[in-house]
Amino acid sequence: MAEELFVYGSNRITIDKEHCYFEINAQKHSRKYMLDRDLRAVETLIEHIKRYGYFWINGNGEGAGKHGSLRLAVYQSYRPYGCGIVHTMPKTERYVYLCDGNPYNLTSANLYVYGDEVPYNQSRRIWHDEFRIWIKLTNQNQIFFTDYDPTLYSILCNTRLASWYVFRRDGALPPRLAGWESKRTTQRKLLKEASKTNTSTASDKLLFRVDGCPISLHTVVWLYHTGKLRVDDLERSIKNGCNELSESGLQIDHLRNNTQNNCFHNLTAMEGTKNDSKNNLIVQINLPYFFVPVRIGDNFRILCGKINGENVIIRRVICHGVDELLDFLRKFRDTAKSSGEMLPRPKDRTKTACLSQMLMDDGREYHGDQFNVIEGLLRANDNEFTPWTGDVTAVLM
Repeated sequence: MAEELFVYGSNRITIDKEHCYFEINAQKHSRKYMLDRDLRAVETLIEHIKRYGYFWINGNGEGAGKHGSLRLAVYQSYRPYGCGIVHTMPKTERYVYLCDGNPYNLTSANLYVYGDEVPYNQSRRIWHDEFRIWIKLTNQNQIFFTDYDPTLYSILCNTRLASWYVFRRDGALPPRLAGWESKRTTQRKLLKEASKTNTSTASDKLLFRVDGCPISLHTVVWLYHTGKLRVDDLERSIKNGCNELSESGLQIDHLRNNTQNNCFHNLTAMEGTKNDSKNNLIVQINLPYFFVPVRIGDNFRILCGKINGENVIIRRVICHGVDELLDFLRKFRDTAKSSGEMLPRPKDRTKTACLSQMLMDDGREYHGDQFNVIEGLLRANDNEFTPWTGDVTAVLM
């Protein structure tokens, strides 16, 4: 049973064991707002009403008063310190948004202003485990991910990174999809069983806007790990970092062409002409051949070879710099293609016969009793790899 705390005209505040409630009972409308069981919010509302008069209902269901909105008054009551919102600020920065879109849910977890760190709202959800940060838009079915880092997580949760959307390589936006799908399509089979699989993949990229400018997730991940981002000046440092990349002619490439994977070891910076020449060479290497690269600093570690029934050729090669990587990649692709043994690329571009795109990259060394190939490459020592000499025949012998 709720206990009544305050009554003023049509405004009424009550409390029970879980929440406080603010009711507006006017002639034409009757609304009930749910708040935290936080006496700061109650005292703020009482003081506001006594000073300025009661709240009423406006067009979008938000309580409004002569000197501000109910939503803003409650938001500020939860954050009495460091909440410097004034009427002279741009509307986007002083407007209080709702994580779930419910205008009657005024609990602290559901309210935020532009610039708050919010892991979940109506447009996107961001969460993490000990290895990865995962991002999903509420109207799309893809899940994008990158390495977990506490500071990077707080940056990606910042609502100054706004208007998240998925962009396809062909420039078309995919159809809007309703619902929530948290399972990722992954490949967990051993190398010898990989040829039996047909794992779905994606070439879509995740972007957001900073001051109206589109910025990709993989660019921000690269800028963060290369020390270009400043948390205290986030938007400017992002734009400065992007300008620096542009002026140097560099582009950020997804090494294995799996654009949902934005882990730092799957990204590299290269000149635009070299990125264009690399294009989709990785996905042209189909089973029984495989070519799996990761980046460690300026070097590239590659697991490559050929699966031929029970006869599996596995080689570890290291390339020093982008030029060696591209040379090895082209020659390996040409050799595999000329063999006439490769599976054809599926007509359905959401499918793949490329082992490099099938492998799971969740940061765990094992999946049950199955060894994680990506982690094996990352955790190995350089002396376990053979330097690239330019002779692809020697690699496949």
